[in-house]
Amino acid sequence: KGLMIWNFASDKNPDIVFAAAGDYLTKESLAAIDILKKILPHIKMRFVNVLELSSLGFGNRIRFEDYFTSEKPVIFNYHGYPSDIKQLIIKEKNPERFSVHGYTEHGSTTTPFDMHVRNGTSRYHLVMEASEILATKDIIKKQMAEAIVKVFNKKIKDHKEYIIQNGVDQDEIENWQWKKNI
Repeated sequence: KGLMIWNFASDKNPDIVFAAAGDYLTKESLAAIDILKKILPHIKMRFVNVLELSSLGFGNRIRFEDYFTSEKPVIFNYHGYPSDIKQLIIKEKNPERFSVHGYTEHGSTTTPFDMHVRNGTSRYHLVMEASEILATKDIIKKQMAEAIVKVFNKKIKDHKEYIIQNGVDQDEIENWQWKKNI
């Protein structure tokens, strides 16, 4: 069908949905889910992997709500321009609940993870945004979201300093892998 819920990274009746198209963006989304499961274990999340963009809007091959729900917030991490996805979902129910991260033409000769940081597609950006969304939905306390944002803004700052000094991404980024036990 061109997309799939990855059950190993998903809960029933999610509070928030993550979706991704592209290898590196999928990795960043899964890493964000991993982080959130550790710091907010009561939060229910779903991950949707999109292999064919056409499955989102051409030919009505899917029941959109079966993947993205009809009302839950969705953070979509995409390897192209965010407007590509926004055009595909505009006719779906509540398209404003989709926050699409993607290429915003911010880049340079840098590390792979730094490209994610510069374009707002990093695991840290996704964690911060998910926390803010969950706070606006009263699923977590506003103070908790603010604390999470503070921690991950510092991680972004530390990341920048690290790559300037070392020219490579930190080990926790470079060697991250999904662990079955989360």
